[in-house]
Parts: sequence; structure tokens; C-alpha cells
Amino acid sequence: MPNSIKTILEKHKENIKNYDKIKQHLDNEEKRVENLSLFEKCSSIADFPSSDEVFHINPIGLIGVFKTNDRCELTGDLLKTLLNKSILFTHTNMAKYPNVYKTDVNKFAEVFNNVIRKYSEFNKCIYIAHFLAQSFHEADHFFTTEEYSSGWDYDIKTYPSTVCTTYGLYSRQCKRHNQIISEGNTSIGDGPKYKGKGLIQLTWKGTYKKYSDFKGIDFVKDPTLISSSLEYAIDASCWFWTKFKGDNYFNKLIDRKEEEYKNMAENDKNDLIVKYITKKVNGGTRGLAERQALFKKVIKELKR
Repeated sequence: MPNSIKTILEKHKENIKNYDKIKQHLDNEEKRVENLSLFEKCSSIADFPSSDEVFHINPIGLIGVFKTNDRCELTGDLLKTLLNKSILFTHTNMAKYPNVYKTDVNKFAEVFNNVIRKYSEFNKCIYIAHFLAQSFHEADHFFTTEEYSSGWDYDIKTYPSTVCTTYGLYSRQCKRHNQIISEGNTSIGDGPKYKGKGLIQLTWKGTYKKYSDFKGIDFVKDPTLISSSLEYAIDASCWFWTKFKGDNYFNKLIDRKEEEYKNMAENDKNDLIVKYITKKVNGGTRGLAERQALFKKVIKELKR
């Protein structure tokens, strides 16, 4: 116990009620602290205090010192290594979007990092690696932010209600009609208008409505805001990954599968998890081998 406290106590003992009890308590506390031998045991540590002087520590700052952060960030050089090219989104259909067309990898890395920081769910390298592997394939090796097909396969003009009479209620055509209606494409022309846009391409009017509600921006009125903006193309995909299917859906899925397959060989485990994620993103396993190979490459480079 610092001597200064004892001095003050002794000086004012006449005015202190229960002085004897307080002094006894302080004496006991002094002995307890001495028994801890903290300063003696730590005296050999460089810059460790050698006295019992009190220091005030900001608890938030202290937590920050011990906090680990597995979040990874992209660089232009890393993208060049991963993708073997320095200019992205060069497909001819992108020429109508000058803010995205022929994007330099350094610019993409800058925007990607800025956007993904807004989503605290991406706090592990493995999440970003899976996200990139899926996005890279879905956006055709980062050649496009918009689906190539016309979108009429998502339209009631192609699958009107009459297909259920013509082909039967259980026919593929009738099921497609019902899906189109349930996803919000209720007017002719909705298919082309709300075809896939973004890295992991958002499809259907209902999906654009949900993203609009999340961002407070009317992407239903103009869905090309996503495909024409690098920021929104990335953000829409982050939203799909972390919000659309449920709270942090894909990253929680990755965690569950990592635990489920933890006793497997690393390579086999990664292939199975990418396959599982691919089915959830794509609805099938198209491009699976490429997604698996890119995931391994990404996670290797991100953790260097």
C-alpha cells in the first residue's frame, strides 16, 4: 500500500470515524498485495514498472492490444497474381458502363476493401476467400457485372399462365411460370430488366426490392445502378452473402462445414466446402473445379 495513503490517514485520524478498523483493513490489504509478489516477479521484464505507482489503463485500448484480426485485404498486385490480368470487366457488354468498364485491379482492390469493411461479417480470411472464389466465377472471371443472357427466361412473356394448361400443372414450364410470379416478375419485360447484376448477380424483382429496402436506394426503378457502379456491384454481392438468405448465412455455413469436416485432409475438406457453397450460390455445381481451384489459390495468397 503506498506510504502516502498511510501518511494522510495518520494525519487526519482524529477526524476519521472507525480509524482503527480502517487502518487494520489497510494493513491487511498491504500484506495481501505484498504476497502477490507481482512487481518482484515481473521486474526482469523490460519497461515494466518497478514501483507500486498506480497506472490508469483504458479498458477498450487494452482489449485492442490483445484483439486478433483475421480480416484480409486485397491489393492490386495480389489480384494480378490471382487472376493473371491487370484490367477487369472488359467484355463488350460493359462498354455502356464507363465507371466499371476496363477497371484497373488497383482500383478494384481499393473499392472492394472499402465496401467489405462495411460488413463486419467478413472478419476472417476464409470468408473472403470463399466470397472471391464464388464471385470470380459468377462474374465470368470479372469480365462482367451483368448477366449475358437476355433475361427472357425469367419473364411471363416466355412462360405465361397458359403453359400450365398446355403442358400440365406439374410440367417444367408451369413450375417456371410459378417461380417467375413468386419472385416478383409479374409484368412483361421484368425478366430482362431484373436479370443478374453484380459480382454474385442479383436476379428477380423481389430480390432487387429487398436490396433496395436494405440500402435505402431504389434499385427496382433502375437496377442498372448495380451493374454500372463498381461499389454497388460489390456491395450487392456482400449483401447477398451476409443478409439475403439470413443473418450471415454463408459465413455461418462455412463455419459449420469447417467443424463438420475438421478431421479430413485439408485439400479434401476445402473441396467439399466449396462444393456445398457453390450449390447454395449457383443452384448447382457449374464451374465447380474452377471455384475449388481459385479458393485454394486465394486463401494461400491472402494468408501470406
